[in-house]
Amino acid sequence: MKIFDSIIIEDEEHSIAALKAKLSDLPFVNVVAICDNLEDGEKEILFHRPQLLFLDIEVNGISVFELLKRLESRDMDFGIVFITAHHDKYLLDAIDNCALKYKFAYLGKPINGTTLISKLNTLRKEFLLINEPEDFLTIPFQGGLLKLFYDEIFYCEASGNNAVIHTTDEKREITSFNLKQLGSKLPEKLFYRMSGQHIINR
Repeated sequence: MKIFDSIIIEDEEHSIAALKAKLSDLPFVNVVAICDNLEDGEKEILFHRPQLLFLDIEVNGISVFELLKRLESRDMDFGIVFITAHHDKYLLDAIDNCALKYKFAYLGKPINGTTLISKLNTLRKEFLLINEPEDFLTIPFQGGLLKLFYDEIFYCEASGNNAVIHTTDEKREITSFNLKQLGSKLPEKLFYRMSGQHIINR
C-alpha cells in the first residue's frame, strides 16, 4: 500500500485533535508534522516534501493562499485538503488559486469522517496517480469499469446473479460479477469469505 506523508496546518487545537483522530484510522496517511502557523508550516513542507497537505484556509488571521504562492517556485507536487468553518466565503478563492495548479478537496468544519474518506480516495486516484496494481480492484460496473482501493471495500454481499460492494464511505456499488467471481479477484490475505453470501475485509 502506498503511504502518503502528510502535514496539518491548523491553528485550532480542537480541530487538530479531531482531524488527527480521523486520520489515525486511515493506513495510507502518515502525518509527519503539525503546525499552528504558516511560517513553521512552510519550513516543514520544504523539509518533508509531503504528498498531502491538510490546510485551514485562514491560520492566525492570515490566508493560507499566501503560503501556497510562496511554494509555487518550488519543485513539489502535492494534493491539498482545505478545511474551513467558512464554507461559502473561501470556496471561490480555493478554485481561483488552486484549480490550475493542484488537485484539491474542500471540507467544512466539523469534519464528517465519511466525507473525508471519500475525498481522500478521490485524491489518491485522480491526483496521486496510483500505479501499484496490488492496491486496487478493477471490475465491470454498469457498462464501465469501477476502480476501488482494497481498503475502500468494507464488505461484499451476493445479490442474485450480481454482487454488491459496500464501501467505507457508505456507498453501495453493484457489479456484474457474482460473489464467486468477485472473490477470485480479491486477495485472500485481505479478504475472508464469511459465508456463501458475504466476503468481508479483514
